[in-house]
Order: sequence, then C-alpha cells, then structure tokens
Amino acid sequence: MMLGVTTAPTAATFVIYAGQRPSAVLATLEVPSPAMLAGSRMIPCRMGVSRKKQTGLAKGKGRDSQGKRSSLDGTSGGRGGRRPQGSGAATPNPEEDLPNDSVVELATAASSRLPLSSGYDPIFLLATDDTLVNQRVGSLAKPPTYEAVLCALLAAATAADEDEGTSMETFVQANRDLLDYRFMYRLTADKLLAGNGGDAARAATLQKARVRVVQSAQHFDTALFKEVGAAEGRLGGVLAQGMQGKAIGTPAVVEACGATPMAAFAFWFVTIAAMSAWEAKLNVAAVADQAKDKLQELSIVRAIVESDASPHVQESGVASLAPLLALQNLATAEPASGQYDMARRKLGDIASDPLEALALVRRIGCTYCQASRHGFKAYNPAVQHMAALYDVLLYGELQPLIGRDIRAPRRQLASQMVQMANDADKVLETAGVQIPLFW
Repeated sequence: MMLGVTTAPTAATFVIYAGQRPSAVLATLEVPSPAMLAGSRMIPCRMGVSRKKQTGLAKGKGRDSQGKRSSLDGTSGGRGGRRPQGSGAATPNPEEDLPNDSVVELATAASSRLPLSSGYDPIFLLATDDTLVNQRVGSLAKPPTYEAVLCALLAAATAADEDEGTSMETFVQANRDLLDYRFMYRLTADKLLAGNGGDAARAATLQKARVRVVQSAQHFDTALFKEVGAAEGRLGGVLAQGMQGKAIGTPAVVEACGATPMAAFAFWFVTIAAMSAWEAKLNVAAVADQAKDKLQELSIVRAIVESDASPHVQESGVASLAPLLALQNLATAEPASGQYDMARRKLGDIASDPLEALALVRRIGCTYCQASRHGFKAYNPAVQHMAALYDVLLYGELQPLIGRDIRAPRRQLASQMVQMANDADKVLETAGVQIPLFW
C-alpha cells in the first residue's frame, strides 16, 4: 500500500494506492486548507472508498454514517444496526456497491452546470422558474407514487446519456425531496431483487440510474452542506456567551446568521436541529435540567433568527418555514388528534397557490434530506421531526420504511454463533414471536 500527497493553496489531496501500482487507487481524501476551515468544526471532504468491503452501513430513516462530533448536543454520530440473515428481507444500503468515482466531491464548489434561478426557492435552487412545473412528479392533490418517481428517474437517466447529465440534474432539482432514503432503499431493493432473479438487464438499468441519482443528489446538497459546518461553529460561539453568564443579545445572533441567505438558512437549520436534539433528551433524567437550559437559550436564538431583526429572514425562506416548524412534532402526534389537519391548514394559510404550496413542501423535504447527511445522534431528531411534517403535508400521513423481500440466496454460514442466532430466530418465529428490525 502506498500513500501519495499533493498540495494546493486551498486543499491537500491524499491518495492511497493498493500495492505498488499507481492505477490501483484504493481511496482519495481531499482536505481543505486551515484557512478555508476557519470557524468550522465540520470538514466537508471526499472519501472515495469502495463500499463493498464496508460493514455496518445499514441506516435507519434518517441517518448519516459520518460519525462526526457535533456542537449541537455534544454527541458523536454513528449507529449500529441488525441485519436479518437468511430470510431474504431487504436491508440494502442505498449507496452500497457504488463505484469509487460515483462519490461526489463535497469539498469543491457547488456551482451547477446549469444556470440557476431563485424562482420558487431561494436555497434549493432550480434551473429555471419552470423547472418545478415541467419536471415535478406528482402534486399535493395527487401525491407521487414510488413507481411514478422511478419511471421519471429512468427516463431522466436515459436522457442524461445524450445531454451530459443535464436531464438528471434538472430532474433532481425538481424532485430532490422525493429521492430520500426511503426511495433509495426501495430502488436498491429492486436492483438486488432483479439481480437475484436473474434479470441482469433490469439490474444493470436500475444500477445505472441509481449511481446517477446519487451523484446528482450529492451535488445538489453540497452548497448547503458546506454552510452547515460553519453555521454550527457560529451557533456554538453564541451559546458560549450563555455558558459565560452573558445574555444572548440580538446583535450577536444577527451577526452569527451570516452575510448571505444561504448562511442565514444554515444557521436557522442548525438551531432547529439543536432544539430537536435537546428536546429528545428531556426525558433523560441525567441531562433533563441541562436540556431545559439549552432549550431556553436556543429558543432565544431562534426567535431572533425568525424575526425581522434577521436581515435575510425573508430572502432565505425562513419566514415561510418557521410557522410550520413551530407546530407540534407530528412524529409523536396521534392522527386523530387533529394536528395533521392543523398542519395542512397552516400550509394553506402560508401559501394559498397550489404551486407555491408544493414548492414549500419541497423545501421542507430538501431540508430533511440535508439533515440526513449529518451526524446521526445530533441530527436524527430533526430528521424525524421534518420528515413527519413533510409526510403529512404531502401524503396526509406518515410514510413508513418497509422492508422488501429481495429473494436473496441463502449462504452457507461458517460462524457457529450466527448459525445459533438463526436457529433461535426460527424458534421464535415458530412460537409466533415477531422479530423486529433494529436500526
């Protein structure tokens, strides 16, 4: 194994080679220079390692595997999961088996190959003001099905072969919220099912579309991803004032919001995520008091960010999102409680035009997809919160993640411990005990 290093004013690139052959690249890592990382605790970088040999990548609904330590709640990311063995149930990792060159460089500038318009969304930009009208799958009146989104994705992937990826890029811009973990999970399951069933052509078609959509989605998410790390640092600086006994004032929060709408949105985003993370700890006796104190400080920050004192509150789109995120967390609300109807009425109050309402729901979905890219323990409560709101506004009810049967061939297991676990599972199944999946 060899290690090669190249440096530039803005970054250093590390390349790990398998053996002595320069063509056998095992992994690459590009790290921005210290000047570019000033004030940021998160390092956006590219780690292009073959997924085939990685383990423990099964993620739950809302999930990132980066394992970063976050300033949101002082916890580190990462997760573990249990894969059912031998049953053929699909627990596919949506990014498993992707080729090394399919991992998009998150440290590079996120400028699109297409001209962008702030049109219907100031943060999650569209190629033109008509992109949402012409490329969107489904509507609020007729929510899209998995099959409809897959059909449109395959058409975009085919067209992308002839237009250098433009078709896929515009498709992802209009439908990024629909291409969430649940969609990718099922797409991966369908690919595996086709391969296990001997339909190599179908499996290849789905894999090609899968690689393209992952590339485009990562490219689409990069701009905000880069801002989030810096925003976490700024939020940590504001909260440090409270730890020093100083009052959190409006000037400090306004300054921490940043100089651009994207920076202001990222700051609001990490504030919302931090509140969700601490709210999840209110029932933990050991940290309940600390959680209450942090929530009080974060509530002050949030109120300022969502007020007219924040210079970018309208331009960033925060003003339209804030009333919806202020509603009860629908992830824990009962359908019969009336909270679902209240959320949909609130959406109608904010955006009476159907297309504007759809654009707002798309924005919530894109925000939830962005949250899923960051540290699991710190951001997963926000993922659950935003995903539930998104589901109710678009579909009228929560959308579960359902395991798919991929008809995987049984493997001969060498481990006696695994064989004993499988035998125990059979005993439980015979006894009528339902074995849950753990994420």
